[in-house]
Amino acid sequence: MAEGGGTVDKISVDGDSVDIQTIKDGVAGPTSVALVGQTLWVAEDQLPHLFEPATSGPPHLPFKIISVPMQGAGGHDTSQDK
Repeated sequence: MAEGGGTVDKISVDGDSVDIQTIKDGVAGPTSVALVGQTLWVAEDQLPHLFEPATSGPPHLPFKIISVPMQGAGGHDTSQDK
């Protein structure tokens, strides 16, 4: 799950019980995530630049997509243009 709060989380639901495990924190506004093999690809948004342009100014280009290995909490910036 990636919802803009700065983390990418794994959500496990079992009946009425929910377990949330942070896979990666410190992500700049994650908005979407896709699992490809054992790698999560996470798109970083810049929504404050869209919704609060007077205070946030123009977006920082290029937008980034980062890779996060599922085996650990690390990840590395792969800076790809959107």
